[in-house]
Amino acid sequence: TLQAMLHIVSILIAVLLGCVSYLNTLRGEVDHVSYALAKASFQIFPTRFPRNDSVDPDRWRARFKAVSTISLSPMHPTSSVDVYHDGVVEGDFRLLRIYNGNVGATDTPKDVLIFYFGGGFVLGGVDENDELCRLFAKYTDFVVVAVQYSLAPEYPFPRGFNDTMAGLRWVRDNIAEHGGNPERIFISGESAGGNLAAAVTAHNLDTDFVSEDNRVNIIGALLVYPGTSGNFSLPSFITYANYSGILTTNIVKHALDLYSGGTPCTPEQYTCLPFYIPDHILAQFPPTEFVVAEYDVLRDDSLLMMERMQALQVPVTLSHYRSTIHGFFGRELFPEGINSIKQASAKLLEMAKNTL
Repeated sequence: TLQAMLHIVSILIAVLLGCVSYLNTLRGEVDHVSYALAKASFQIFPTRFPRNDSVDPDRWRARFKAVSTISLSPMHPTSSVDVYHDGVVEGDFRLLRIYNGNVGATDTPKDVLIFYFGGGFVLGGVDENDELCRLFAKYTDFVVVAVQYSLAPEYPFPRGFNDTMAGLRWVRDNIAEHGGNPERIFISGESAGGNLAAAVTAHNLDTDFVSEDNRVNIIGALLVYPGTSGNFSLPSFITYANYSGILTTNIVKHALDLYSGGTPCTPEQYTCLPFYIPDHILAQFPPTEFVVAEYDVLRDDSLLMMERMQALQVPVTLSHYRSTIHGFFGRELFPEGINSIKQASAKLLEMAKNTL
């Protein structure tokens, strides 16, 4: 539509002006390119995040997808990675997209990486993160599985969480047919997807819900600036409350409100707020890598959760990118974008080597 075209034109102009501004101001702690791109590409976020009474969330998601295509699409697409399976779980609508899965019967099964996308539990999907998953497949040579989960407000908690658990079990039961090793599964997620990755890992270890015999063998986790606490008194929520157009404190509050169905999740509901995973479960976590952006309201969710895990003797590592913002991971337009996914992939390969 004309309105969508005007949005795209304004975004492109703002990006250009932001880059010019950066060239004129080459100083300061924050990466001005990342900041300019974020403010420009997501200028519609703060005022247009869907409301509880939104009558057409799919229309808003289509707008988000269009903006994402312009602002976050790769300059050098990774077209060489094979998409072997692109279909739904049998009897269900959820999409599963498998990368690097075209493996012969006599080949050695590959390690598996499950990826849950971000978008505040409201936006995003497998399609919007296709290039990110291709990059993971390229840099790790794992079988990568992108899992679609139901979005709020139509499907509040625990629907999205239940979908991710169903995806995990599907991978365990079926990935061997696609060249993956069901006994060597890594789990990952970005932002809201990081929340879900942590929640799924914990639930899988909770003997109140999953018997030890029925556990999925998760051998490592990659959590990319996950939103886990819902504690808006943490310093990063205050310091960077309105810093970036991509993610403000108010956006996180509203996203959690939509995700929880209007009734706030409590610390006892760790599958909604995995920051509060009980110690006896958190202590069983596999080796975990956190990726954190300094100028991000979710920064302290990761740093404090990592401190808890360290105190419990969980093998945990941190990649703290100190000059960028939320949403940079794996996106080529951000100066640290491609480097970050290369480093995260190297960390996954290191975990894989250490668990042989």
